[in-house]
Amino acid sequence: MLYPVIDIGSNTVKIAVLDEELLFKQAPVFFKAVPLNIKSKIRDLRLPDEAVNELAELIKSFVEIGKRLTKNPPIAFATASLRGLLNMDEVLKRVKEVSGISVEVISGETEAYYSFLGARGCVSAKAGISVDLGGGSTELLAFNGNKVVGSVSLPFGCLTLYHAYFDGDHHNTDACEAFIQKHLAEMAPALPGNNILLSGGSAKAVLRYKNILENKKNCTLTNEHFELVSHHFYNGPSAEKQKIEDVLRDRFRLIPPAAAVFTQIMKYYEKDRVLVCRSGVREGCLFHYLEKNQ
Repeated sequence: MLYPVIDIGSNTVKIAVLDEELLFKQAPVFFKAVPLNIKSKIRDLRLPDEAVNELAELIKSFVEIGKRLTKNPPIAFATASLRGLLNMDEVLKRVKEVSGISVEVISGETEAYYSFLGARGCVSAKAGISVDLGGGSTELLAFNGNKVVGSVSLPFGCLTLYHAYFDGDHHNTDACEAFIQKHLAEMAPALPGNNILLSGGSAKAVLRYKNILENKKNCTLTNEHFELVSHHFYNGPSAEKQKIEDVLRDRFRLIPPAAAVFTQIMKYYEKDRVLVCRSGVREGCLFHYLEKNQ
């Protein structure tokens, strides 16, 4: 059976229509991502009415897409995009009025758990850390087998780091890395194994950038790969970069902060490679939903 999953993130709002029988084995039957940049529209911890209406209308259009493909209602959740808003209840009420569905605002710990379920569904790693870099937060979850042994939601994502350190002509990689290092030292869980699993759009964007440059298709990133991507981002031929930007679209500008986060995580855990997982938070959310309701 097909299930629509709607994910309201800080940078993009996505719908993935997933086949439960092939959940971790193939790409979504349908996928669409719209860059609303919710995080950048928040003022004084409130999402303005215009942005709320834009979000509500988009969710309504996603609901209509789901109805054309399956009778199952959408499963909808929001992450750091709506967490902590002073008018969160009003936002959720308006979205329900317009779209007809309820959106659950999940905690950072729940987001990390869904990402873990998604990552573990497509790889055989026995122990390690799963990392989901979002627009407004970064979720780390330590696992040993099927047991969660620690998790944390770091208070930054690729979008917040971009605006703080990389927006326009303002590029301050050293300060960004120092900021990430500080939070890892204070909050990161211990690594119970040898594996670091990355999920989410930013990880896939860096991997795709690297694969385009090397003309390869694999799921591993090393320190050398991050150096290659970062060097090309700033120094590569304009025509080449434009072709890659056409592929990555809104994700392209977020390559520097994403690379900074992943390299600092590798440095913190003293590992020289990470694995990018095909599935992540949306697949994990549906897996959890099916386990709970079947």
